[in-house]
Amino acid sequence: MLNMENKTELVKLLNQISTLLEGEEVRFKHLLEQLKTAINTKSIAREAETLAMNLIEERYGKLPEITKIQIGNNKPKEIKGLTHSAFNSILTLLANGENVLLNGPSGTGKNVLGNQIAEALGLEFYCTPAIRQEYKLSGFIDANGNFVETPFYKAWTNGGVYLFDEMDASDATVILNINSALANGYYEFPIGLKKKHKDFYILGAGNTLGNGGDRIYTAREELDASTIDRFAVVPFGYDEKLERELAGNEDIYKFITAVRKAIEETGLRYVVSMRATKSLAQLYGKMDIQELVKYVVCRNMRTADIKTILSRCKCPVDNPFYIALKNID
Repeated sequence: MLNMENKTELVKLLNQISTLLEGEEVRFKHLLEQLKTAINTKSIAREAETLAMNLIEERYGKLPEITKIQIGNNKPKEIKGLTHSAFNSILTLLANGENVLLNGPSGTGKNVLGNQIAEALGLEFYCTPAIRQEYKLSGFIDANGNFVETPFYKAWTNGGVYLFDEMDASDATVILNINSALANGYYEFPIGLKKKHKDFYILGAGNTLGNGGDRIYTAREELDASTIDRFAVVPFGYDEKLERELAGNEDIYKFITAVRKAIEETGLRYVVSMRATKSLAQLYGKMDIQELVKYVVCRNMRTADIKTILSRCKCPVDNPFYIALKNID
């Protein structure tokens, strides 16, 4: 254990370092790692880390998470912010030539993941939601004879990470065109045939496994076997660490996960995603909690269904959000 004199000296030292590094929280964290390495006794190093982190959180707030990555022999990179537990696996698949299809419920952070993957690869990020008309994929010639580019065209010809979101809600012809492009390495745009850029990466995303609609996601199309065969299919569900961070409040996290579990057990067709978690965290304390839960969590739930969910909801009875749900008319 550190004695009081040593603690005082350590705090003074850390204060001096933090003053020198004002506004450079990431460098502070790196210095902390060096400080821990320099201290021989593990118990003292742990206590020094606790003191340092308490100090920096008081001054700057919670430090951003840093994910260190290295692809091949390239220079290591750092990605600021929490990443999904599947991040490293997805990045490895893409960096080694695999197309990836993310399969999971809505509101799990697929767009955030796409941005982080692009950052890790040093590329631009492009995204489109479900595509029902082919021209929204390939682009078109406007009335003035100019070619209107699409996110897919830009990523395909210039390189980039392309997230094809809600792929299983897209038109079958669009899916077949994507399939053909990935198979051949070329795509016929309105301005001619274009070869796939060497740095083109595709992330497909869907709420189903390509087998058509289910009880929750009813408006979904089947994906043919040859399309599925061109992708590594990665389950992409709600990430506990990410959602706890997003909630910033244990009551919110426990309430959301308990309601989600109750809905799953009852077989009801409702989605309580991480978007609801984010909204509760942002609006808690800014409006009546009962109204907040009603508008953000219950949304289109019928009164009878809310009662059914409550009967299965294993949430602490003193949880303020649970109490608010119970009091909704």
